[in-house]
Amino acid sequence: MMYEFGLQINVMYDIGFSVFHAYAHEAFCQCIYHSRKREGFGLTDALDHFAETRIQKISQTLIKQYQHALELKEISQKDLEKLELQNYFLDIIKSS
Repeated sequence: MMYEFGLQINVMYDIGFSVFHAYAHEAFCQCIYHSRKREGFGLTDALDHFAETRIQKISQTLIKQYQHALELKEISQKDLEKLELQNYFLDIIKSS
């Protein structure tokens, strides 16, 4: 039982030490003891959740981007046709 308690204190000590050095000390200590750079620590819960939702929404995002590109292409083609018609009529007016 004392061994388990000692392990828990050791883990809490490592966490506390890492947090202190990551935010309250100089840059060298931040590089060594930052909780994201220490073995055994991953992303924070918020970043983990953000990354997971981004991965889940990649297909939806790609589909929307493709649809938006098609819409822009259609708008551009219509604008180009209008410009070509305007130039055509300007050429007719100038030649007459």
